[in-house]
Amino acid sequence: MEEPNFSQFLKSLRERQRMSLRDVERESGVSNAYIAQLERGDRPAPSPEILRKLAKPYKVTVRELLMRAGYLTRRR
Repeated sequence: MEEPNFSQFLKSLRERQRMSLRDVERESGVSNAYIAQLERGDRPAPSPEILRKLAKPYKVTVRELLMRAGYLTRRR
């Protein structure tokens, strides 16, 4: 189950890196239109494959994205 603020989290990661949607597209190979839909919350959390592609330009671990998207739970 996706975390409620996943779309906001993605947008904040991109803005923190001072990247445009097209910058992320160039580095990840993921369409800027698709990323924009994710950031607006118009799409559900992407597949783990897409999250792997986004981790590098956003400078976070794949694990962090998987947890935020609801694929993994935090260890206690």
